[in-house]
Amino acid sequence: MKRIIKLIISLLYLPFHKIFTINSPVHSIFYFHSVYEHNKESFFDKINFIGKFSTPVNLNGMTELKKREKYFSLTFDDGFQNLLENVIPFLEKEKLPATIFIPTNYIGKVPEWEFGNEIYDKDKSEFIMTEEQIKNLNKNLFSIGSHTCSHPHLSKLEEKEIEKELRESKNILESIVGYEIEMLSFPHGDYSEKVIEIAEATGYKKMFTVIPDNTTYNDKIIGRIFVSPNERKTELWLKLNGAYNWESKFQKIKRKLRNKVNEHSL
Repeated sequence: MKRIIKLIISLLYLPFHKIFTINSPVHSIFYFHSVYEHNKESFFDKINFIGKFSTPVNLNGMTELKKREKYFSLTFDDGFQNLLENVIPFLEKEKLPATIFIPTNYIGKVPEWEFGNEIYDKDKSEFIMTEEQIKNLNKNLFSIGSHTCSHPHLSKLEEKEIEKELRESKNILESIVGYEIEMLSFPHGDYSEKVIEIAEATGYKKMFTVIPDNTTYNDKIIGRIFVSPNERKTELWLKLNGAYNWESKFQKIKRKLRNKVNEHSL
């Protein structure tokens, strides 16, 4: 039911979105986690569908986007080893770039953080890439970003803990890949103004959420679009065209209201 309600709202929102972004580029950043043997063909089909309507962009060293053009980028949170068999060969064959966000405490291990979503339950037994596997990725196509050290809810941590999560993961990944790590994906999509401030001071230039928004191409906080294994092409087309961006605006309103409530309670 929730999915249908979102679909209806998105259909109603799309014409307004088109009017206000008519002269802007549209950059859709999609995010995934695991891709298993049984659903890899579905994954390929979705990426091919996206590629019919937009141009792939590498987030590492992204160039200027042209007005009224559609672009897409691919990101993968957690860096599970199943990507090496089920995704990487396909992306290499199609010459499609992607960014992989790694939680450094679990390199070469299974995750131990609290998932909180049954969609990802199967991932609990999946191993994350080893240092060697990360190092051997094709640097021309695949860039690495931080997903912190322990995959926590960053907004719930003390300032010193936030800085440790962001700085240590950055340093560890830089020692593995040999280039500067400037991209960060917030675990659980959780962040605060304090988290952003510390991340900037630590050297991150692009930070990624899990809220749909494909108009934030020049912003430091960048929205991403989730694609479920059973995604319909109608939904995917709507997401590609910004129909689900109302979720980002709704979240911003909620955040402002929450901040005002917090201010009054002090």
